[in-house]
Amino acid sequence: MAEAKQELSRVVRAAAIEPQWIQNRDVVVALVVGAKDAEAFLEWKKRSEAETLAAALDDVGALASSEDYVLDLPARADRDNVLAPSPSSRTRRRKPRAR
Repeated sequence: MAEAKQELSRVVRAAAIEPQWIQNRDVVVALVVGAKDAEAFLEWKKRSEAETLAAALDDVGALASSEDYVLDLPARADRDNVLAPSPSSRTRRRKPRAR
């Protein structure tokens, strides 16, 4: 951290090329980024905060209920479980392990 303070102008110039990680006693405490990277981050943050999946689903639910929409779901049916042990494998005895 002290080195970053002493070399602030060098850190800022280097940040224009690639992000600069600032550490204090081997713990990352800050990240200095260039203007282009900061703009890209802020745009991403704005887009990601604009609408969450939960908010979008709430909007769809509100729209569906306002139009009295009913979702017809097919009846549930169990499928064969290919991972379940077969009845014949349950009755087989295992060989004892050699020690």
